[in-house]
Amino acid sequence: MLNLTVSDSDLKALLESDPEATCAILGKQLGISAEGVRKRLHALGNVHRLNKWIPYDLTTDQKATRKSISLSLLLKEQNDPFLPFL
Repeated sequence: MLNLTVSDSDLKALLESDPEATCAILGKQLGISAEGVRKRLHALGNVHRLNKWIPYDLTTDQKATRKSISLSLLLKEQNDPFLPFL
């Protein structure tokens, strides 16, 4: 039976104690499905990298770079539309 009353703090505590735990292992410990664990971790802003779940935060420089690239692509599309030709 699935446990629908698992709090985010319970999930975070388990993750902090074992950052290399898989979604299946965390799900068994919490009584929820592995997919449920994965979705909640993503909703909390965690990503799976190098066999560990880590918080995914962009630095100020990374955010500025993303913004700059996005704006240049939007301006390029406005000045020289290429999508209609695809």
